[in-house]
Amino acid sequence: MELFTPRKANRAVGRIEELLTKVVQFSSKAAEVEGAERAKIIDASKHVLEEIESIGCQVKSLEHGLIDFPAIKDGKQVLLCWRLGERKVAYWHTMESGFTGRKPIQEGDFEEAPITLQLGRDMELLEKVVEHSSKEDSANLASKVLSASQLDLPEIILTDEEARVLLRMISKYLDVCDESDVQRLHKLRSITLEAIV
Repeated sequence: MELFTPRKANRAVGRIEELLTKVVQFSSKAAEVEGAERAKIIDASKHVLEEIESIGCQVKSLEHGLIDFPAIKDGKQVLLCWRLGERKVAYWHTMESGFTGRKPIQEGDFEEAPITLQLGRDMELLEKVVEHSSKEDSANLASKVLSASQLDLPEIILTDEEARVLLRMISKYLDVCDESDVQRLHKLRSITLEAIV
């Protein structure tokens, strides 16, 4: 069984929403037709459901668009909970309590895996961003960037908080950087944002 963190579940939500919307459309079409055409629609719907479940989540209710993602909280298995129409996975519940026992996800509830940013040639740009930043903003980040740069690594591993600090640093540097760096900085910011979401 695949386990999710809120970040990992939120990365899957876009695709799941697209697939779940298809299933809902298939269901309404199936109600309007009969015979072989209905059987075709039902078969197509089953394939889409299988694709949703292959992501590792559980379809709890098609009628309400409920999806659960297995997770671990405080050493116990729980379920992250999302409903069609919600912007992101923002709730969890115990295995026993179900949807009615949903609780908001609080910061620190779930341990997130480190974020790996694939930077390649943009490592030098990251060095410029860190050099421009204040010491209190960049202290921990500066040592990671320096180490990765000295070892000629194409990636850097950050915590969620470090990635958020990096986003603030990039925004500040965008105000003063050379015109030649702007496009690359926007790309670096996009890569960082995608990793956090």
